[in-house]
Amino acid sequence: MAYFYNYHMKFLPPLLFGLCLSLGVQAAALPEVVKGELNLDGWDSRQIPTIPLTGEWRFYWQQLLTASELAAHPHSYAQLSIPWNEQLIDGKSFAKTGFATYALHVKLPAGVTEIAFVVPAVFNSYAFFKDDELICKSGRVANNPQDALPKWQPQTVRVKVASTEATIVFQISNFENTRGGCAEVMRLGDPEYVIWLNDLYHTTGKLLILFCAVLFVAGLVIFYLTGAWSFFHLSLLGLAFMLRFLFSDLYLALDLGIELPWLVAAKLEYATVPMIVIAATTFMAGIYPNEFRKFACIFFQVTSAILILAIILVPSGGLTPLLFLMQILGLTLAIYCTVTILRAMVINRSGVWLNALSMGVLIVVASYNIYTFIAVIDLNRAIIHSGYAIALSLSAFSLIYRTPLRLRQEESERLRYEDLYQKA
Repeated sequence: MAYFYNYHMKFLPPLLFGLCLSLGVQAAALPEVVKGELNLDGWDSRQIPTIPLTGEWRFYWQQLLTASELAAHPHSYAQLSIPWNEQLIDGKSFAKTGFATYALHVKLPAGVTEIAFVVPAVFNSYAFFKDDELICKSGRVANNPQDALPKWQPQTVRVKVASTEATIVFQISNFENTRGGCAEVMRLGDPEYVIWLNDLYHTTGKLLILFCAVLFVAGLVIFYLTGAWSFFHLSLLGLAFMLRFLFSDLYLALDLGIELPWLVAAKLEYATVPMIVIAATTFMAGIYPNEFRKFACIFFQVTSAILILAIILVPSGGLTPLLFLMQILGLTLAIYCTVTILRAMVINRSGVWLNALSMGVLIVVASYNIYTFIAVIDLNRAIIHSGYAIALSLSAFSLIYRTPLRLRQEESERLRYEDLYQKA
């Protein structure tokens, strides 16, 4: 126990430090990209360790250019963090499929010799350059579908700079009929801070995956030994979340040497949403059979199964439309689970306070996620990972109270119609 405490306490100062920085950066005036230019001449990396590269990047449609080739080609201006098919660029709309170059000229403070970039995953492959030097890539960028290779892989990279000016070039190609371009904010920052934060996120993410794997195995073992179905349902919940964190967000499966074909990995990422809905529905319906109505259980399970089947069958272009349906389904389940817990609290079900705390933690995590997105500030993924671990732990501990014996007792204590209106 002492080892467990000391091991996890070492992450507390970085977590709190990162949270303070995340919340404090918004108060400072952040430079923005204007007409393809970013002036960081007065940037103090101690006060603002990361800068979101939001604003107007130079945009070269259907061209894959290097820094030395930019001047010879006309350009428009576009937001990098919005897919090119979801914004008007010079009053024009663009198809999902295609390829483009985004470019940005950065002016740095004197004395800066190294910076770092947080390069997000894109739809569906990229090559990232500083001047004419290739820094990193994901998949293979090309001007035709035969040569292109899609891959979703965010990367954090250190970049040496020899002068106070640099040209950033981001080539993207998409021939999979999904959204086109980038849907996340690229960030530039102090290399020590950015790399430390990246290592922290990957560490906490892998710990969360390990924790979910332990839930999966432990749930199966306890179910085998006791026959209590609630532990089997907990096992399914652990498995669903483990797959979710392996194949989404940071795509930690790649860190672990698990590299699937792009379409398989993409469909698996999308399928984890209805998988979590099925597992959470089964778990909640199992421990609160009287409060979680049977019709609701059937609705969530059947709808999720249909979505999983659709994900398997549709081509890659059909995944994005399904995402909206999955988000609505997940939100509906969250609301219904909250109602279920409130019902259980009204009649003082044993252990319900643990599930109430678990739902409260999930609501806080979701609210923080939305807030950082709207405010365009750094999302501290270590907080997100910790929140999910706490919520799953509370759900697991609730099974100490929601035992099969306790459920049978609650069923026997229910007032039935004949109990109230017995025939004379």
